[in-house]
Amino acid sequence: MKYCRNCGAEIDEGKKFCKNCGTKVVIASTKVENKENYSYEKENFYSPSISNRFYTYLKSKKFSRKHKILIVLICIVLIFSIILIKIGQSYTSKNRQISEFTEALANNNTSKLEKIMKSSDPRLIINTSNVENFIKLIKKHPSYLKSLTNSLNNETDNANDVITVKKEGKKFLFFDNYVFEVSPYFININSNCLDEEIFMNGKKLYKIDNKSFTKQIGPLMPGAYELKGICKEKYTTLSKNLDLDVFDSNIVNADLNVDEKFINVSCDNDDAYLYANGKNTGLKVNDIDDFGPVSTDGSISIYAEVTFPWGTAKSEKEKIVDTNPINLKIKLTDDKIESALMNTINDYNKAWMLAMNSLDSSKLVDCSPDENNKLTSNISNMQASNQLYNGKLTKTNFDLNSIKIYKEDSKYYANIDDSEYMNEVYYNKTDTNNALKPANYNWEYTLYYDEASKKWLVQGNSPISGLSSDNIKSFNF
Repeated sequence: MKYCRNCGAEIDEGKKFCKNCGTKVVIASTKVENKENYSYEKENFYSPSISNRFYTYLKSKKFSRKHKILIVLICIVLIFSIILIKIGQSYTSKNRQISEFTEALANNNTSKLEKIMKSSDPRLIINTSNVENFIKLIKKHPSYLKSLTNSLNNETDNANDVITVKKEGKKFLFFDNYVFEVSPYFININSNCLDEEIFMNGKKLYKIDNKSFTKQIGPLMPGAYELKGICKEKYTTLSKNLDLDVFDSNIVNADLNVDEKFINVSCDNDDAYLYANGKNTGLKVNDIDDFGPVSTDGSISIYAEVTFPWGTAKSEKEKIVDTNPINLKIKLTDDKIESALMNTINDYNKAWMLAMNSLDSSKLVDCSPDENNKLTSNISNMQASNQLYNGKLTKTNFDLNSIKIYKEDSKYYANIDDSEYMNEVYYNKTDTNNALKPANYNWEYTLYYDEASKKWLVQGNSPISGLSSDNIKSFNF
């Protein structure tokens, strides 16, 4: 059997040219032919046109059906293996894994990030909380994600300040697996407030036990962190909040020093105590040099309160909104005090009328012994001169703006202006004309507080020209 040395086709006996390709047939000895055929097959098996010639070669051979099926299966396996390798290489390429990492950041995929991130510091655990801080930072500053992506894609030494891409193990047994190694970050905290509590992202970290406190928190992942210092002072609670973006520098300084402010407080009453947010500080206002520490956000209201034998009196509340001095003025009068003073004078006047009408000083009430003695002496003089009195109180007007309360020699006094209207007449027993005539008197009354009877008593009165304001309270009788 002869075969064409050019195309390998079978040549019929006696033919000089190949019927398949037209190549001239070279006739040689059997030994030489066999050697030539071997050389031909070897040469053509490794030639550039291996696919076509191998196909022609196989076609020229006589294979069994079993062999042909086996060859086809081997070819199919080889083709699928090549396809799978190409797919695996594409799916597990470094650029593809970087893209998956940045997409997970952009899409808040914490579970994905937990799997592909690791820390260069064994103390830093990659968990959901840490990853969420990182995602929060990226959402807050989208430009950080772009910067990080560019750094990962363009790195030449496989490292950058925030994330390092490193090979670690294999994917699907054959392909390189990459992890994203995060650098550790630290926060240096300092504070000057004793007993200040430090919180990070709402979780209490520790309580400060000295006024020169420094502490380093870490290692941490890059991320957005909320730090808060709460300092509970005697009169108020001071706080300071910091929003920290941990990304550019591996060590961030956090100053949680609270601003301790003091104010000067004074009062027009030396016996008044200072109250802060409704609680007695136990300090007399005028004994305080500087009050504080305080906050100036309006959360503290102060007032002064003084205790009198008849009750308490307060100043108006003042909110602390700056460090300017505050002068508290006690409001000595209120509706209760005003009523007590006016009722005392009215009862005194009505009793005076009864005493004068009956010439009996024992009917006089709500006055000092001196005032009673004065009336007794006046009645005695009238009786000695056969003089009588008849009168009726019709109206009193009190000037509320005239009220003054003060202390002298450990005794409390009050002044109030009064205008009195009455019908009266002084006459002798022999007078036939004793008709009542209208009369009006303007007085400044002085009263004192009698602690024994726990009431105000009239000390005396002195004439004035009239009432000086329109803040009038009237009584009709």
